[in-house]
Amino acid sequence: MAQTGISHSHKGSSTGHQNTGTELVSPTGNVGVNVRWTFEVGNITRIHMAIYKMQPAQWAAIGLNLNRSMGPAHVFVCRRLVNDTVDVNRYMNPGKHQHPVPAGIAQGGVFTVEKATFDAGVVICQFTLSNFTTTQMTKTNDVPVLSQSIPYHPLVAVGALNATNSMKEHGSDSFKALPQLVQLNRTEVITYHLESSKVHGKSKFRKALGGVVVM
Repeated sequence: MAQTGISHSHKGSSTGHQNTGTELVSPTGNVGVNVRWTFEVGNITRIHMAIYKMQPAQWAAIGLNLNRSMGPAHVFVCRRLVNDTVDVNRYMNPGKHQHPVPAGIAQGGVFTVEKATFDAGVVICQFTLSNFTTTQMTKTNDVPVLSQSIPYHPLVAVGALNATNSMKEHGSDSFKALPQLVQLNRTEVITYHLESSKVHGKSKFRKALGGVVVM
């Protein structure tokens, strides 16, 4: 039985979900994702993604949207390529089964990559979102611009890459949307499949969370 679980740590809240049936676990079904962010001086949101048990030619993403659906959503994708090169990019998912498209400052805030590495079996992607403007900007593909003060539902998804390193659709056991709300202007911790990934001990888990332990 494949287990799918995601929890969000903010004011002690958490949630989980378990699939039932005889479906086989997909190649991305056991990947574990730990996402945390802090809100720092200068209105900078610093986001850290640690991805466990991620294989070459796979991707993992954190998404933010208003209604717990796949789109429209702001999406940040970390990829591990076949040669173990790691990168992280910003996208928009317009929804209605459309493919995610690259996003930029016109969609809210400046996206700056700080770290993208594969180290000791863990993929690390770290980036900041900053320089948000209060000026109303034009919507693109009907995706409202990203804001640091608007509550969002977080999404986590994992999938494979094709031969040209484009994202294939995530597996049915490699996606979860949370009912809880998060904001970019406060500290947040989101975890997904960390127990099933079984790739780290307690001390490494604490280190990855910066001392915050999520049960």
